Amino acid sequence: MPPRRPRRSKEATAPPPKPGGSPIPLDNDELKRIILDTFGETDVLHSRTVRVGGERGLRVLAIYDCSLFNAAEAAKTVFEPLIAYGDRPITRTNAIEVLKERVLTNAVIDFADTIEGVIEKILSGRVVLHPEGSRQALVCDVSQTPMRSVEEPETEGIARGPREGFVEQIEANLALLRRRLRTPHLRTESFTVGKYTQTRVVLTYIEGVASETVVAEARSRLERIGVNIDGLLVSETVVELIEDHPFSLFPTINTTERPERVAAALLEGRFAIFVEGTPFALFAPTYFAEFFTSSADHTERSITTLMLRTVRLLSLFITLFLPSIYVALVSFHHEAIPTILLLSIALGREGVPFPPAGEAFLMEGAFEVLREAGLRLPKTLSNAVSIVGVLVIGQAAVAAKVISPIMIIIVGLTAVASFTTPNFGTANVLRFLRFPILFLTALFGAIGMLISFILLVTHLVSLRSFGVPYMAPLAPFRYNEIKKGLWRRPVWDRGPRPATLFAQDTDRQEGGLMPRPPREGEDGGKG
Repeated sequence: MPPRRPRRSKEATAPPPKPGGSPIPLDNDELKRIILDTFGETDVLHSRTVRVGGERGLRVLAIYDCSLFNAAEAAKTVFEPLIAYGDRPITRTNAIEVLKERVLTNAVIDFADTIEGVIEKILSGRVVLHPEGSRQALVCDVSQTPMRSVEEPETEGIARGPREGFVEQIEANLALLRRRLRTPHLRTESFTVGKYTQTRVVLTYIEGVASETVVAEARSRLERIGVNIDGLLVSETVVELIEDHPFSLFPTINTTERPERVAAALLEGRFAIFVEGTPFALFAPTYFAEFFTSSADHTERSITTLMLRTVRLLSLFITLFLPSIYVALVSFHHEAIPTILLLSIALGREGVPFPPAGEAFLMEGAFEVLREAGLRLPKTLSNAVSIVGVLVIGQAAVAAKVISPIMIIIVGLTAVASFTTPNFGTANVLRFLRFPILFLTALFGAIGMLISFILLVTHLVSLRSFGVPYMAPLAPFRYNEIKKGLWRRPVWDRGPRPATLFAQDTDRQEGGLMPRPPREGEDGGKG
């Protein structure tokens, strides 16, 4: 049924309704005038008036945004039932009840009591129905917005495990989460953020597990944002507005595209935040060590996970300090290098015009340029630019005696090590920190590198994530949780929830779950 475009009012444009809730007028024409004047010149706002209850029946105004609603669904669940109601009685006093219980029986019904509520529902793709003479409007959900299908996340690939990832629709993301947490204690709280975008933000947690104090703090920070900003388009904006340390380079709120990671975080006593229009969910409180864990850790044996996490921690050290160690040894501490290796380095540096620190800055900077170019180019070209660029430039630099061969090895190892960090944001921070550490090392040698390490550790220890120490369980020191952080314990020996998260329910499972062969006399034994 094709929609009919309303006529625009020729009167002066009325100001938008005042915040706090302007009542809905009794007259349909007045309501339509207010809505049209609020939206201004637009081609997507449509309205139509339907007589319900015969030729002398009640006039019902339907108003909607045709770019956001499903026309076929609206005709089936809204307009056809209104017309098919026939001559049966309906009055102004019982219009809302009759429409809800007898006419629109197949529609998802909501209500709006203010002009602001009506406008919000229209912008959400709903059809607003206003019976003449009523202070309330019915809202039918027939929205239709473009939606990407559920696919495997590209930023968190794993060899084994679930292949589902979050999408831009909050409803779909919550459905993926509820499939994994089928408990009535899973709580969701919605917030509207942005004066113009009116973006929906959802806070989720498990009641009885998550700390009430932490959840209350997260709720208050989201409420503080409200409409105090003009718009919210990506989840990273929320991170910057609610994090504990806005000037720190290190993220104190974790992000993921994987539903199972969010479910695991909630089960540990954390909360999660979903933002409409972005596939990345946020969860906190978090620790520094968690940025070096991956979803793949839970699909491998515990011993294998120990080796993988050890490799990541070694790669963290290589990423931050390997170029600086080379510069400190070659420029300041020759006596610490074995003679054969020292002669090999000296032979390779013969004819190179730059000092070791200059070589390191030059090659690290060139690599970052190539990496950034690879990220911005289409996928079909990015791999060629990254690989060919590094090979060609490196070989040409060595042949021209601009860079020594060992520096190419150092930069290559550093680059590869940086890619082992599972969290993209943390990997970027580590790559950036190489440069100030290298600068202090170039000035003061090993002492400069030690100063850098002390400053870095001091800063990390001072950070908090919603009141939880960022360097826990190392600071404050908790031996059992340190073992858990490095070595993923077997499922039968997971132990209680982390004490630093202040979870209400600390018990995760009963004891005695360690598997064992059946003993003699038990079911399955030889008897």
